[in-house]
Amino acid sequence: MLDINTRLRVARGIAKTETEASQEVFQTLKTRGRPDTPPPTMSDGWGGIDEAMIAVYGQVPKSS
Repeated sequence: MLDINTRLRVARGIAKTETEASQEVFQTLKTRGRPDTPPPTMSDGWGGIDEAMIAVYGQVPKSS
């Protein structure tokens, strides 16, 4: 059995801006096992991820 914290989670957000779409994604992921901290995230580089994490979680995780 896999540890729930190691499973890949996929979500999508459709909005006018990258930040708004990312906020939708993080709100979805928040209900799927990440209620307190942002999940490890990869970005396409278009931006908006940090702002969305702050809006939903209040923080941006440290990069590893």
